Amino acid sequence: MKANFRIVLTALLFAGATFFVNAQTVDKKTLTIDGARKVIAGAIAYIKKNNAPGCAIAVVDDGGNLMAVERLDGAFAAGANISIGKARTAALFKKPTKAFEDVIKNGRTAMVALPDAYFTPLQGGVPIVVEGQIVGGIGVSGAASAQQDEEIAMAGANVLAVTKESGTASSSSGVFDAKQVNASFATAAPSSDEKNRRDLAHAGSRDNRGLVPNGKPAATIDLASAGGAALVKGAWRYSDTKIVAADFRGPGPDKQPTGAPVKTYDYTPHAGAADFDDSKWEVLSPTTLDQRRGNGRLGFNWYRLKLTVPDRIGDFDPTGSTAVFETSLDDYAEIWVDGELSRAVGQSGGSVIAGWNAENHLVIGRDVKPGQQIQLAIFGVNGPLSNPPTNFIYIRYARLAFYKSEPGPVALTPSEVNVEVVRNDPALDEIVSANPKVFKLADGFKFTEGPIWVNKDGGYLLFSDPNANTIYKYAPGGNEDGQLEVFRTPSGYSGADVADYGQPGSNGLTLDPQGRLTINQHGNHRVVRDERDGSQTVLADSYQGKRLNSPNDLVYRSDGTLFFTDPPFGFPKFFNDRRKQLPYSGVYSIYNGKLQLVSKDFTGPNGIAFSPDEKYLYVGNWPRSLTGQELAPGDEPAGEIGDKHKAIMRYEVQRDGTLKNGQLFFDFTNAAGEDGLDGIKVDQKGNLYVSGPGGLWVISPAGKHLGTIITPRHVHNMAWGDADGKTLYLCARSGLYRMRLNIAGVRP
Repeated sequence: MKANFRIVLTALLFAGATFFVNAQTVDKKTLTIDGARKVIAGAIAYIKKNNAPGCAIAVVDDGGNLMAVERLDGAFAAGANISIGKARTAALFKKPTKAFEDVIKNGRTAMVALPDAYFTPLQGGVPIVVEGQIVGGIGVSGAASAQQDEEIAMAGANVLAVTKESGTASSSSGVFDAKQVNASFATAAPSSDEKNRRDLAHAGSRDNRGLVPNGKPAATIDLASAGGAALVKGAWRYSDTKIVAADFRGPGPDKQPTGAPVKTYDYTPHAGAADFDDSKWEVLSPTTLDQRRGNGRLGFNWYRLKLTVPDRIGDFDPTGSTAVFETSLDDYAEIWVDGELSRAVGQSGGSVIAGWNAENHLVIGRDVKPGQQIQLAIFGVNGPLSNPPTNFIYIRYARLAFYKSEPGPVALTPSEVNVEVVRNDPALDEIVSANPKVFKLADGFKFTEGPIWVNKDGGYLLFSDPNANTIYKYAPGGNEDGQLEVFRTPSGYSGADVADYGQPGSNGLTLDPQGRLTINQHGNHRVVRDERDGSQTVLADSYQGKRLNSPNDLVYRSDGTLFFTDPPFGFPKFFNDRRKQLPYSGVYSIYNGKLQLVSKDFTGPNGIAFSPDEKYLYVGNWPRSLTGQELAPGDEPAGEIGDKHKAIMRYEVQRDGTLKNGQLFFDFTNAAGEDGLDGIKVDQKGNLYVSGPGGLWVISPAGKHLGTIITPRHVHNMAWGDADGKTLYLCARSGLYRMRLNIAGVRP
């Protein structure tokens, strides 16, 4: 039996040698001694960076001939021979050695009969690839685990993927720069002609995150290769799905799901959420994405990948670029990005099904930064659905492309996103419809905050990006793209030390009874008002001779009395910042031009809002305890609630702008989720909308939790907008959204 394997193997090697001889007349890449040394150096660098134990590293050429071997201190003696065997197996059989170990584990034990000189089926060997050609292999043995053996090997192989002067004719290996974008690592990847046709077909195409940039990318990573997956520190995870019975409601008179109870179908698991626990799912080798999966016929499945933007791709620095995910599934795909499935009317491709065996290209990050993590969840569909096929689901290719692009956010065609509404009380049905809709309007901000609707010139929204030191203006366009422009920059600070600040810009915005814009400025530690002649009035910048902290949120009473919160969150080091002068975090009012401290009950006073009749003032707390910092020396304690509780206090408001009888209105401290309390808004029936742990909480005037609106990105602040005041505009991290509700809000 072994002799037969030798014959087969000899034939394979002869055929491979013949192929490479012929290829030499075309453009054969050859691994040099210098290249082999660089591969080993890259592996050793990874070992040192990760404090891996001593091991043996071997590099062979495409014929399995030893080029270099290194046995580090502490490596066991047999490790050198094992590493050579792994490298040789990866090079000759053109696959990571883990693939063979898995095959044997799954029952194909006959493979162990292959001769030891050519076959070491142990994890830790990977091919070295240059411009789609396998030029050799690297094997590692003796690290802390078989998985770490493979990680070290991939780090070494990637040296030729990310170095232009590599000791070979050129460089690739799961990584492509602008000159190598048509190279292919996986056999399922499209040819150069196919790639060029795809570029033409998709130039300027709109996806669920806006426009995919035109032209060719500056760098591309093949996520279906071991090297590419290692470069983004990603692991592909997989699960089949199951169709299950479900309860629902039929259509009511309003054509919404408000009718009689009915039975229908759903599927499980719902795995699009960013925080979905896939730790028990099957981990796939990236080189096996094109293997057929599922049980055929009518079927669905999930592929999930959490990737990290690398420091460099070759000589390209991805900082500030636009990241685009490119894939094609047999037969259809829907793609979630960081827990969001966005779709616009008439959209084809991007996040949703593009067509029969078509390609999906979508922007998954704008102005990205090295180290930034992005969670992808790909829902595969076997089709056609009306005629379930006699085949299976698989990924043809998966790539991550980076495009050089102008920095800054973009307005989008309003795109519906997934939303979950937790209904704790039937009263919520009067506020949120049975078929709620949330639409994304713009994306690519650093952090959105402090919105206010201006009901003139057709109506528009102003909102802050405190991290970008900018106020933006957004004018809705109905179902078409809105108009997004910079309203003011810098918006909150222009000092020489601005780079020290995480949030130097403006935060809360509102209008006074005369319609004048009033701004809380973090970095300038003040509250200012725009005048009609273009000048600006400083309303408050210090109290009793000491500079304010960083005014956060604000609200006017109808008589012009202004109330605002002043936590230290605008300082670079929060409570422990040397710039901080006041020993407390206050709530203030300005009554008849006089600044007065009205509360010191909180360490992190944040959102602030009036009841509709202005008898009560609500103030939310983002407590110091959430920051992990101790009370700074000299600071005044705020009490148990103020220091440790995520809570809203309700105060009776006096005519002179002071407060009395502060009462605990609602305590969120034991709610799941790490977020404290941020923005607060109130509707005309007195219900509160609170940015709280896990979502947007809706609380009745009596302090009852009616339910929670959960959007893909956490909402930090809101504003009532549009002509009727029933649209709630949502500032949610890097995006701007809107949601129609049934009750109008209280607004200036």
